[in-house]
Amino acid sequence: MTDLRLNKPLRLLAPAKINLGLEITGKRPDGYHEIVTILQTIDLCDEIVLTPAERFAYTRDPRIPLQDDLILRTLDLVRARLGLSLLAELRVHKQIPLAGGLGGGSSDAGTLLAAIGRLAGISDAELLPIAAELGSDVPFFLRGGTALATGSGTDLEPLPSPSTPFPLVLVVPDVGIPRKTATLYASLTAGDFSDGELTRQIANQLRQVNPIDRAMLQNAFARALDAYAPIREARDALERAGANVVLPSGAGPSLIGIFPSQESAEAALIDWPSARRFLPRLVAARR
Repeated sequence: MTDLRLNKPLRLLAPAKINLGLEITGKRPDGYHEIVTILQTIDLCDEIVLTPAERFAYTRDPRIPLQDDLILRTLDLVRARLGLSLLAELRVHKQIPLAGGLGGGSSDAGTLLAAIGRLAGISDAELLPIAAELGSDVPFFLRGGTALATGSGTDLEPLPSPSTPFPLVLVVPDVGIPRKTATLYASLTAGDFSDGELTRQIANQLRQVNPIDRAMLQNAFARALDAYAPIREARDALERAGANVVLPSGAGPSLIGIFPSQESAEAALIDWPSARRFLPRLVAARR
């Protein structure tokens, strides 16, 4: 086992992500689903602070069950697969809502793994198998930005970021869905599946550095999520506030409203009567 020491404190920003389209094309023999989605990091970030120390110490977020803590799982796999032991005090300051479909835990894991790789001189390509073992979103967060994700979500093609301003308002409805991801996948019907073509067309628009056709944006979980009153109410509030597209991020419950202009998005935060209940915030794509 090799000790990995720090020369100075490190401050890492772990960005949330949204999905610019999420289509489910079928179920795999391993029980996972085939998806076609475009992942986009945004400027809502957790902060990971590493301080030099003689032994590892981690101040955990008590809201995250021990078995679900991806920071601990990341460090366990780094020890097991790479033979590296991190000597540092580690704190995570959570800003990304938990279980919101925004990838906060996956981002923390991917951001920390990438930082360990830089400290140890290990390339992102060598880290990909560890990232995939941690979760389907984690490989994306080694770099972030914009990417087409296919397969179970771990097959990634980096894409140019949207070429035109993309005014976004993020809303996180206060709703609890037990075993959310499994519950929502179990709620899918034949009509929720598609061939992935619309999202692939959006990817092609990004490759050509063209504005994306917002009318093509869809999310396979939208119908199932609409069964929950707080999510319906948040969607309706975004539409009343002027969003011309509203779609979930991942499997929700977070919703993204895409507005015609930055001014209209900013006005929505001021004029929206449900602002306190749904905690809307203005976010932007992060490269």
